[in-house]
Amino acid sequence: MTSLLAALADVCRERRQEAGLRVIDIAAAGHLDPATIYQFERARRWPRDPQRMVEAYAAELGIKPGAIWREALERAS
Repeated sequence: MTSLLAALADVCRERRQEAGLRVIDIAAAGHLDPATIYQFERARRWPRDPQRMVEAYAAELGIKPGAIWREALERAS
């Protein structure tokens, strides 16, 4: 069983890479420090505001945040 943090980080990183986006793109979309994105994608610790993080990825990917959460929950279970 994968932790929810690891699953969420994996989904976000994989989708970002598939879309050809850089960490800086996500950081700019969420008004976040790129170092925060790097730490999150390595599942080192939960971001202060996980929803804001997911919303930044979703905005750049052109999908709804719920799609990211759903995939992460499926992987974590």
